[in-house]
Amino acid sequence: MPVRLTNYLRVPHGFASYPGVVPTGAQHRAELVGELRTHLAAPGIPTSTLGG
Repeated sequence: MPVRLTNYLRVPHGFASYPGVVPTGAQHRAELVGELRTHLAAPGIPTSTLGG
């Protein structure tokens, strides 16, 4: 199974729970949503049609 790792430097523990507190939070949220869309989309349905 493929794995993707992003190392977020100089952010506090739990930063993902507070996306508006640190600028990196928005980047993290966008990456997470993108990965979920990619892997949870039904085959044959373009991810651009899933909203967001």
